[in-house]
Amino acid sequence: SYLREQMVARENTISFSMPFELITNDNILVDLFKQAMVHTEECSGQEGDSLYWSYKTRGINAESSGSNLVPTYTVEYYTTAQQEEALTEKVNQIMADFNFSDSTSEYDKVKAIHDYICDNVDYDHDLTKYSAYDALCTGTAVCQGYAVAFYRLCKEAGLSVRIIAGIGAGGRHAWNIVRIGDVYYNIDCTWDGQEPETEYAWF
Repeated sequence: SYLREQMVARENTISFSMPFELITNDNILVDLFKQAMVHTEECSGQEGDSLYWSYKTRGINAESSGSNLVPTYTVEYYTTAQQEEALTEKVNQIMADFNFSDSTSEYDKVKAIHDYICDNVDYDHDLTKYSAYDALCTGTAVCQGYAVAFYRLCKEAGLSVRIIAGIGAGGRHAWNIVRIGDVYYNIDCTWDGQEPETEYAWF
């Protein structure tokens, strides 16, 4: 939980102390890093898949201190803490403009989020902008930025959503799945948002 909180806050150097007795395997420090980014239905839009796709690199060092191990994680992100604050403000503004109510259907929420991203984000052909901040606050991003933005907004809307990574059109690609009723549907805002008019081929 501490590691997750520090990563959400975009801390670059994160240290804590843990008793040696908690070390159950040789990969415990890597496992802890992965667990900090695990998706759950309860996690916020800043956590889970969003957090996993928001860091660039990580390093791990550890030192002994008495009966404790003190790991230090060095993490590089696609965004700064200030950019994340701006993103949160933008997300709050978008959600307020949506004005979803208790009676708004899951389908209508998904369509509104899809349309907003497709209408307001252009593809970054320079391949340098990877974050939801890039997508929602600067208006350009690669597929990763589209997918994280969709995840963030869906989470805020109370929808069940994941980021999917795989191969699309012969290259590495990211998109989403989102649940409507009891069924998960693939959805790709990147490919639906490439033309002047929003498309629904991947909706």
